[in-house]
Amino acid sequence: MAMGLVLGSSLASAHGLVADIELAEPAVVVVATYDTGEAAGNCDIEFYSEAHGSGPYHFGRTDPGGAFAFVPDGTGEWTVVIDDGFGHVAQEVFQVEWAKPIEAESGPPLESLFTGLSAILGLTGISLWWKTRKQPQVESA
Repeated sequence: MAMGLVLGSSLASAHGLVADIELAEPAVVVVATYDTGEAAGNCDIEFYSEAHGSGPYHFGRTDPGGAFAFVPDGTGEWTVVIDDGFGHVAQEVFQVEWAKPIEAESGPPLESLFTGLSAILGLTGISLWWKTRKQPQVESA
């Protein structure tokens, strides 16, 4: 009986989902909360842009505090959809006005350096082996 009362009171206190969007160039930070102020942690979150077609451009899950951040790749209108999996969904539209794509680090990646070093060491090893190998002895009659 007590279990039914607790379950009944939690259903009676249903609440909505709210998305707070902060544009912090170059990132967009979204914090999901319920209208009671409680953090909406571990919710599914998806970002859409008309420039990327009908599917989500980026997706993930909010952290336990309800936060999620991503870096959009272009300007224009974006939509964020947050779903807690229990029937609460928030959808917000926001504008991104900066168009700075994230620049990669300059210089070759570490993988390329290791590949080059391996090639040099391999060629050195082959040349040393070639110099030290035994020459076949020719027998004279």
